[in-house]
Amino acid sequence: MIDVLEELGGFDGTEIRLAWSPSLQNALIKKVTEEVQAIHERRNRLTHGDDFDL
Repeated sequence: MIDVLEELGGFDGTEIRLAWSPSLQNALIKKVTEEVQAIHERRNRLTHGDDFDL
């Protein structure tokens, strides 16, 4: 988790507490899930939508 946070925002690990891990993990999973769902929704609109001519 600390490596991911370093990549995202320059955290060096000194600000991160082990007790925060479950909350950070849940937040990360939630964000990734939301982004994947948004991608699928956009893809479905493009492939199944009738507002778009190929």
